[in-house]
Amino acid sequence: MTTHDDVDAAAADRAARVKLSSVIEPGDLRVTGLVSELGATKVLDYLEAAGDVERHWAFPLGQELGRVDPDQVREQAAARGIRFILPGDAEWPTQLGALQNAGALHERGGEPVGLWSADHTTCASSPATPWLSSDPVPPPATAPNRQPS
Repeated sequence: MTTHDDVDAAAADRAARVKLSSVIEPGDLRVTGLVSELGATKVLDYLEAAGDVERHWAFPLGQELGRVDPDQVREQAAARGIRFILPGDAEWPTQLGALQNAGALHERGGEPVGLWSADHTTCASSPATPWLSSDPVPPPATAPNRQPS
């Protein structure tokens, strides 16, 4: 049985992951590893607190996280047909879980904190495959045989 606390915790986790994905570089091992171990909400709280400590390695991240409104980010994405998915969602590619133990390459790795997904099959000028990214900014839509202007 799902309780009210479970729903609140899931909503807080999703909001934390939206904020983190809006600021961190995809695959930032300092963050992806901590999220896997501690959860997104605890990591977000830690990084936001680091925004008050100028000499902390995460000071710039904390400062930037303080300016992100996860509800606004999701609303802007939804207006463009983009949704945020995370581990445990039905759409989540379960194979990404293997990235937790895959090691690092150029200081990048770990399971993404979430993915932004847009199914552009309804757009006549877009390919018939969904777009997945850990970056909240979608690629420009162009017709298949037309160069971007």
